[in-house]
Amino acid sequence: MGAGRKLSRTIFGEKVGEFKDASTYAKPGVKGKVIDVKVFSRKETDKDRQTQLREDAKIKEAEKVCACKYELINQRKTKKFVKFYEAGL
Repeated sequence: MGAGRKLSRTIFGEKVGEFKDASTYAKPGVKGKVIDVKVFSRKETDKDRQTQLREDAKIKEAEKVCACKYELINQRKTKKFVKFYEAGL
């Protein structure tokens, strides 16, 4: 059992199952900068109450921000329409 597999088993337990290491490695002596990192996680089926409450709060906050932006856009659209309409009279 390789070191990566042991680490995965330690972190995730027996859920790991079979996996293929598809990582890309740079050749020795190559220098560069990391430009993007993606973190993958298993989709959780059961969430505890605190986690669900936090997610619900984040969703409500995002909906509130979206509603405010939507209202602002409608107000600006109405003002422009009124100016356009008044200019035509």
